Amino acid sequence: MTSYSRLNEEEKKYVLMNPVRSFVIKECQDDAERETEQRFGYNGRNDETDAFRHCMWSGLISKRISHSEAIKFTTMHEMQDGNDFAEKSMDLHNNKVGAEIGQNVGSERSIADECYKALQQGKLKFY
Repeated sequence: MTSYSRLNEEEKKYVLMNPVRSFVIKECQDDAERETEQRFGYNGRNDETDAFRHCMWSGLISKRISHSEAIKFTTMHEMQDGNDFAEKSMDLHNNKVGAEIGQNVGSERSIADECYKALQQGKLKFY
């Protein structure tokens, strides 16, 4: 989640109705970006770093809030104008994998490791 002005209308409604959850979602995004930077040295777009970051972000939301909120918000996030079908499809897939991981692991550290393992095993999608 970036600055409020860059959110789509559905995300803005969510933020206004769920300020505490929105703060947690932003923390999850920041944590996923930091972990991606540490593991890969950068945060890319439509590559393996993007796949990992989406997986981890959704996994953290699932762990910190709930699986259903992870799916709900990350799906909402992908409805940005200009997000082409292939990119949207890829991100939705990786978000779903992450939400499942977050729901089924014991620790947040495990989310990063399991998302990385999913990437290595070809379970995440990227261009």
